[in-house]
Amino acid sequence: METNATPTYYGCANYETWAVNLWLSNDATSYSHWTERTREILAESGIIEDNRSAVGQLADALREAINDEYHTEGAGLISDLLTAALSKVDWHEIAQSFIDDVSLTPTGKVVPLGLVVATPGVLAELTEEDRLGALARHARGDWGDVDAEDWAENELSLNEGFRLLSAYHSAGGVKFWIITEADRSITTMLLPIEY
Repeated sequence: METNATPTYYGCANYETWAVNLWLSNDATSYSHWTERTREILAESGIIEDNRSAVGQLADALREAINDEYHTEGAGLISDLLTAALSKVDWHEIAQSFIDDVSLTPTGKVVPLGLVVATPGVLAELTEEDRLGALARHARGDWGDVDAEDWAENELSLNEGFRLLSAYHSAGGVKFWIITEADRSITTMLLPIEY
């Protein structure tokens, strides 16, 4: 049976796009910076329904910033490989991801994670992609698979500085939690049976 579906890498156009998006959104400082820049571009464009202009502007800003930050002087193997990899990145896809996040998180608050640790069960049962993806969601206030009451409790806890708990499922169906302590000094990833 043939399919016309375009293959993706964890929902992204390719590995290069996935990797850049992951690094931009998993670091709290980077995520906060690009979220704020996204809001600025959306405000400047003034068009919420049709954000093609904003996507293009943000894509250009992302591409320029990454190219400037990782520019290597002269010709060489590393320079050639980096240039080749970055040329495959779908910058518009990453820009749209940030625009989608801004519309999903109107408060714009980012959870400081502190030291991130994982239990032996998490390390054994989950892939790195599962762990990093869930951490990114937790850091931007997407509490995952919690009920409405726990979601509201997390929103209150985020504003008041209390402990936060998110629940997620890995691509393989394994349930796990992420807990950030009230002082935001440590975030723990664990399986429910390890609590």
